[in-house]
Amino acid sequence: MLLVFPANSRGRVIWLEDPKKFFDEHGWEFVGDVCDQSEALGSNPNATGKSRPLWNNLRTKMELHRMKFLASEAQS
Repeated sequence: MLLVFPANSRGRVIWLEDPKKFFDEHGWEFVGDVCDQSEALGSNPNATGKSRPLWNNLRTKMELHRMKFLASEAQS
């Protein structure tokens, strides 16, 4: 996730990184994965939308990007 949630319900949620900038730079990866999975599922939008492996893969990629971003922020 690109969001940081507060420790309690009264704090503010903030973006780690500008979401538009992030998706301008990395969105093609996510769209490519969705297109590949859609083709593998016979271009069936219902099956694609319900594909647990697809959503797990997208979440894993997002978590890796988040870890890389946090690591680069810690080094600077």
